[in-house]
Formats: sequence, C-alpha cells, structure tokens
Amino acid sequence: MGVIETKGKAERKYECDLMTIRISFKAEGADPAVVSKTVMDSCEKFIAELVDFSGLKLQDIHIDEDCIEDYQYSDVKDTHAGRIISFQNGFDMKLTNQIRQHLNEGGYRHNIDIEYDYSKVTELHAEVVKEALMEAKAQADMLAESLGLKIDGLKKAEEQGRRYTDVCLACERERGICDHSDYKLSDDLSGKVKTMAVEVYAEWKVS
Repeated sequence: MGVIETKGKAERKYECDLMTIRISFKAEGADPAVVSKTVMDSCEKFIAELVDFSGLKLQDIHIDEDCIEDYQYSDVKDTHAGRIISFQNGFDMKLTNQIRQHLNEGGYRHNIDIEYDYSKVTELHAEVVKEALMEAKAQADMLAESLGLKIDGLKKAEEQGRRYTDVCLACERERGICDHSDYKLSDDLSGKVKTMAVEVYAEWKVS
C-alpha cells in the first residue's frame, strides 16, 4: 500500500452582514481634570443621542478603553484623555451614516473604526474546505488511475496557509467629513464583499 499526495483549492466570495463600530472620544490639555471631564461629557452626550436615534439599548454598548496619559514635549507637559465605546450590529449603512453625521454636526473630537464581518463564516469555511478536498480527491483519482492503482481512503488532510485572502477588515478612521443632511445614496450601499480562499494538502492511501 502506498500514498498519493495532492492539493485542492477553493474559494468563495461572501457579503458581510455584521458590523462592529468603535468610537473614540479624545481631548488634550494642561489640566488633567478638565481634559478628563471633556472626554467624559462628550461620550455621555453622544451615548444619549445614539440610544435615541438608533434604537440601541445601553446594554448593547460596551466600553473598550478608558485612559488618561501625561506626555512631556520639551518644557511643555500635556495630558491626553480618551474613552472608546463599541457595539455590534447587523450591517446597516443608514445607521453608520447617522452616527457619522451626529458626530460631525456635534463637533465631537472623535475617531471612528468600523469592522465588517460575516455571521456564518464558520459554516462557509467548512463548505470551502469541503470543495477544496473534493478537488484534491479528483486529482488523486486521476493520478491513481494513470498508475493503475485505486484509492483506498484518505490518510490525512490539512489546511494550508491563512483562511482568508482579505485578512484586514474594512476600517475607517475619520476626524470628520463635510456636513450633509441627507445620505440617500450611501444609505443603500451593500455590505463589503470579501473572499475566503482555502488550500488543502491531502494524502490518499492507494493499493
């Protein structure tokens, strides 16, 4: 009994249906108490607005980071304060636009970081692995036939390399954009399209 080695590849495009939004509020200044209060007040004010226009509940919103740090620049001592909140939601471009519009019109010192993902990525991965393995099996069948052998079963199979071709999630960090009162076109944009690619290395028992 011998072994035949083959590789199978498969890929599938998918449209993201989840988004995770992280919003950071920040301020700098000489007085730590003033800087800290500025950030906390901004965050509190925006949370109230967010709950009002988005339908989110307070328990849906998470604190990601809270910091106050001192920096020394030559003879000038400066304090930086920040607070980051986040939440996950189904993909909703209208909500994204509303959030950015409120941040811009409210004059908030902010960064926004939006990551897009897919809710059934595990199931999709299993399907793509199966397709890659089927391609590897087809190659093994052809090779075995050309050698006058037959496949007796799979000895082992391993996925090679990274799971995704696009490992960097969509991310945007904005200080603010031009004010608009209406985003009808981008409200209807679809989710980010990504590609899952799989390469499987397989060993087949032959006789």
